[in-house]
Amino acid sequence: YTSWNEMLSAPAGAGCYSDPDTLITDCTCHSSCYNCGYNDAPTGPNDCIMCADSSVQVTAVYPDGTGYCGVPTWPVLAAFCDLYRSYEVCDRDNEQACPTTSPYECTWNGQTGRCNMNSADHEAMFGGSQSSGLTDQMHGFVSGDSGCGSLSDDETACNGNQNCTFSDGSCEPLVSAVNASMLSTGAHAAITEYAMAEQRNYTCQTLDASTCSSVDGCEYHGFCSGPDSCSSATDQTACESGNNCYWEGCHSSSRYGIIRVATACGAEYSATDLDYIARGHGYMTPEGDYQHYTSWNEMLGPRDALAATCQYAAAFPDLSSPATLVVVRLSVTISTEGTSVTHIGTSVTENVDNCHYVSQDRDTVLDGWRCGARVTGPDPFAVTGLLVREAPRAGASAPRAPLTGPELLSRRDFEGECERPELYERFGFTNLRSVSDSAARTAALAAS
Repeated sequence: YTSWNEMLSAPAGAGCYSDPDTLITDCTCHSSCYNCGYNDAPTGPNDCIMCADSSVQVTAVYPDGTGYCGVPTWPVLAAFCDLYRSYEVCDRDNEQACPTTSPYECTWNGQTGRCNMNSADHEAMFGGSQSSGLTDQMHGFVSGDSGCGSLSDDETACNGNQNCTFSDGSCEPLVSAVNASMLSTGAHAAITEYAMAEQRNYTCQTLDASTCSSVDGCEYHGFCSGPDSCSSATDQTACESGNNCYWEGCHSSSRYGIIRVATACGAEYSATDLDYIARGHGYMTPEGDYQHYTSWNEMLGPRDALAATCQYAAAFPDLSSPATLVVVRLSVTISTEGTSVTHIGTSVTENVDNCHYVSQDRDTVLDGWRCGARVTGPDPFAVTGLLVREAPRAGASAPRAPLTGPELLSRRDFEGECERPELYERFGFTNLRSVSDSAARTAALAAS
């Protein structure tokens, strides 16, 4: 035989099969499957051999040709965010931080010393003995839709596919392919971000020290892990020559993925929900100790912000006349001690026609200012009020000393081109695509 698929011939009868010739008793296929296989309990939506609807073809998830039938239906935003909140909050080893009341309804296991999701939420997320959970359905879909899953027995073909990368004996879809697959089903932003978070590490692992930091959600570690003897290795070659040593190169940031999902859930989460989510995660201190975050704002860390203004030569200008568009990029840190705003850079574009009247749609603005590129938190946002008035005159540089804002700012105090399209006109955004590519902007950033 030249392949597993050639060796296999689909069984004609309904039911579960461990192989094409062996029917499994006391087994029921998923409702979307006419028959299913090939393992000891092929009851999931990704185990179909043939579809219950004979007009639908199986999309292969595995090299043996089994897969799913039709396009999956995802949970609506509120249902998914409830489930994701339970997943993030009910996973820790601190009984005092294990909320058992609604809406969390975690359970505490005194024997294991662990906080867990309640059984219904756990089954919905990860499946049970007779059911398949959201994560399995989602992984099967992106593996099949991208064409990667069926290539898991052929590393060369896998790496030759622009959607895929081979990792630990499996062909996995890259983040860009996951995003395209989820969007093709009309999936909302929160579950799309979750799907990308689940698969992002495969993309990060393809990057080296020089390219890792250029990709959102990837971070370079650069150390050798394993037995104590591994710690002396300072590069990948030396590390992998050691016994049971593993080079920790480019990996996905779990913090980045969590922030993206929770931000996409938006109003579904209260401030209390976000703080609970944050407290389940943490960071390594310079001394090598693990420290839990105490709040959502601490977990977010510094955030990029943009403040824009249109400047005219005349004191009382004709607003339809050309103006100079000045955009100041800021770093905003929110904590219980107050809000600190530090200038990062300034872009200046002269002779912008109709500066105060041209508005743009969200996608154009995101693309024009590359709002999704290398930020330390959610999508950047513009700053209004006093900070906009702090924008420098054309050609000048904003003060580099930190500016202190109100005692404590909430998200509602920040608004602008990345979140509030109706404010484009108010703040004077022009054709930001051309602005971002202009020589004036490049020169201004280089000089700032």
